[in-house]
Amino acid sequence: MDLTDAVTLMTIHRSKGLEYHTVVLLGLDDNQWWSYSKNAAEATSAFYVALSRAAQRLIVTCAVSGADAGALRDLYLLLEASGAERRHFE
Repeated sequence: MDLTDAVTLMTIHRSKGLEYHTVVLLGLDDNQWWSYSKNAAEATSAFYVALSRAAQRLIVTCAVSGADAGALRDLYLLLEASGAERRHFE
């Protein structure tokens, strides 16, 4: 079986130490990233692990309009500071 074009799904913790051309981080919303409110430092470290798995492209999604102004604002500010391009789709 040829898995050249396969999509690998895994948790952030399982991805530690791995690298992929493109990484998609689904649901960077307050309700989905619940661990942030309990331990912001640990959740920020997990966020770094997730985004640093991408060798070429990182795609971050959110379902809620204005998610960048919510509890995860600091994570969105990190993305902005990195020069990440923002696109809005409806």
